[in-house]
Amino acid sequence: LELSFRKPVPTDETLTVRGRVIRDRGRLIEAEAELRDASDTLLAQAKGVMLRASAEQAKLIEEQARALGAP
Repeated sequence: LELSFRKPVPTDETLTVRGRVIRDRGRLIEAEAELRDASDTLLAQAKGVMLRASAEQAKLIEEQARALGAP
């Protein structure tokens, strides 16, 4: 995962995240995303290669995250 902050990211306003799949290679997915403020200013960009989880793996990940207090 590569992450580049372009401007300071405020914590007290609504932000928009947009992401898209660049390339789907079966279990591997290349994706990119950007974070923008209300005036559409680019605050951060990210891109990376993600591993697609099976339904069973996704369920286990979700259960573990909830056990750690994630919403």
